[in-house]
Amino acid sequence: MPEVVPCHRAAKFPEQIRTRMGKLRLFAPYLKEHGCAGLSYTAYGLIMQELERADSGLRSEASVQGALAIYAIHSFGTPNSMRAGYRDWSRANASVVSH
Repeated sequence: MPEVVPCHRAAKFPEQIRTRMGKLRLFAPYLKEHGCAGLSYTAYGLIMQELERADSGLRSEASVQGALAIYAIHSFGTPNSMRAGYRDWSRANASVVSH
């Protein structure tokens, strides 16, 4: 992720990476439903570790979108809230958490 360095130096979050992270299904990758990757928690930990190596903000983005937003809706959301945008959220076409 060579674009991380200029963003880091400019103190800006690399917004353009969010969509790529979604296409790679890095948000809530431990869920099997709703377009998520269905990976193990070990794989999730390794993904977060690699994101952290590039930029701690990327790891935070993936963690917050996945654990605090997508997973919460998965666990406690109504069927309507789940249909309202799960696929978009897991693919980062829409952000569950405002920035």
